[in-house]
Amino acid sequence: VELANYIKKYGSDFSPHNPSGPICHAHSLQICGVIDSPVILEHQFDESPYFDELVSNDLPLIKNGKIKLSNDPGIGVKINKNLNIFKMENNFTTFIGEDKRESFKEFDQLFDGIEAFMGYLPNAHLTMAEKPKLLLAFSGLATTIFQSDSLSMELKQLIALASSISSGCKYCQAHTSHGAARAGTSEQKIADILKYNESENFSEDERAVLDLAFAAGMVPNKAEQRHYDVLKRYFSKIQIIEIVSVISLFGFLNRWNDTLGTALESVPKEFVEKKLKPLGWN
Repeated sequence: VELANYIKKYGSDFSPHNPSGPICHAHSLQICGVIDSPVILEHQFDESPYFDELVSNDLPLIKNGKIKLSNDPGIGVKINKNLNIFKMENNFTTFIGEDKRESFKEFDQLFDGIEAFMGYLPNAHLTMAEKPKLLLAFSGLATTIFQSDSLSMELKQLIALASSISSGCKYCQAHTSHGAARAGTSEQKIADILKYNESENFSEDERAVLDLAFAAGMVPNKAEQRHYDVLKRYFSKIQIIEIVSVISLFGFLNRWNDTLGTALESVPKEFVEKKLKPLGWN
């Protein structure tokens, strides 16, 4: 309110940025209602199918460019505690809606191959299928990196897991921990990855790789010459390029899935819940 009055003092209009959920939106309406000057409030329009359902009573409607505030206590809305959040997650694969496999029959062969490799079809690929050239380009890059034989599949999955942990992408962490297990990594070793420098489950060459993967997954990137000086003791130049390729591939996937809010599939979710959480995985 003080900011709005300050803006008014200098002859400008107050127009709050409001790309938010219904609770914050209701709060913004109340603030605008006590400001003694004309206000233009940004309003979400058909962005989320659950915007109205998250509150148990209807938000005030816009009529002729104006909103009449509710007389209900507080900010005028209450959280709908009966809304099934898990049903929401199952219905929508990303923040921008749902993509179904049957909508992309032209990619059946590609999807079959991905499913055979991973054990399930990632929702991320379904979203990319909306732009066929993007899906094909990404799939080509991922295939090139994962089919190269200069590094073991187990090590590639551990690299992907470490960089995903460092970036904070829970979706990719679930995928890569499940992928590491499919590649032969023990569940205890996966659960020990945050203490890889002291766990007897990791070799010195693996520690060198994970040092780089964790550093490179950070923002800003913390990779330094010292990481490569150690890597050169164990790996060839071609192998180091492949290590960086895996980190970079998951740099894209970490941003893609966290930004879109990609819903986690049942197979990796069940793996984390049943296999890793009992070992202390958080």
